[in-house]
Amino acid sequence: FFSSRRRHTRFKKWLVFCGLSNHYSIHTLRHTYATLCLDKGLGLTFVRDQLRHSSVSVTSKYLHLTKESRDRVKDIF
Repeated sequence: FFSSRRRHTRFKKWLVFCGLSNHYSIHTLRHTYATLCLDKGLGLTFVRDQLRHSSVSVTSKYLHLTKESRDRVKDIF
């Protein structure tokens, strides 16, 4: 296994190699994965287990309004 610093450095190199902005981080990738899972209707418990969080309350920070969610709310009102 690589150290945190080594993983971060390798991730940044891959971003540059792929022509992507290097302001992204591994945490950004985790956050995006969690948001997409929740947006697709997967449960909070599933996402908690995938991210290996200790509790659902930690995972609940990913419960924010996505564009699709906002559009559904607009349709209700």
